[in-house]
Amino acid sequence: MNATKIRRAHPSEVEKLVEIAETTDYFKHDKTALELMRENLREYCSSDPRDAGVLVCEVGGDVVGFVSYWRLRSNVGVYFISWLAVRKDMQKRGVGRALIETLEAELSKFGARLLLVDTSGSSNWRPAVIARSFYTKLGFVPVALIPHFYWDGDSAVLFIKFLGRDCGARREVRGDARR
Repeated sequence: MNATKIRRAHPSEVEKLVEIAETTDYFKHDKTALELMRENLREYCSSDPRDAGVLVCEVGGDVVGFVSYWRLRSNVGVYFISWLAVRKDMQKRGVGRALIETLEAELSKFGARLLLVDTSGSSNWRPAVIARSFYTKLGFVPVALIPHFYWDGDSAVLFIKFLGRDCGARREVRGDARR
């Protein structure tokens, strides 16, 4: 991969980011998700980075992917990944991994201890199977299946990853209750 740079997104880049998402098999046919994404990204790009934000990955000066997040205000140190997209021609080249790893490092500076993400639970839709595999490879653990989350018949799988302080929770999620 050429020179890679990960940085915060600018509000003026929101349309470019939605266009990137439209190139992916995951989002290309979901106009509702793309509109929600547009709305969320506008808000997150203008937020205090401790509360929400968007990171973009540039390769050779061209933006090829992004990840957005927001802080769950009812808990301490809990963040949620809301959107992740990598331009179709740049997938499977480490862009998504680099975005997530950079996000984890950034959020750790803010005291993040837990990172959550949801994705489709469909076993028949290849993009969902790939997404679940991606998060698992990065150390996220599936902890819940939420029926009919996106629409009737499409459940969400909720994944978590512990960053920072352990508090014994990692052992519980992995089924090892030894303290």
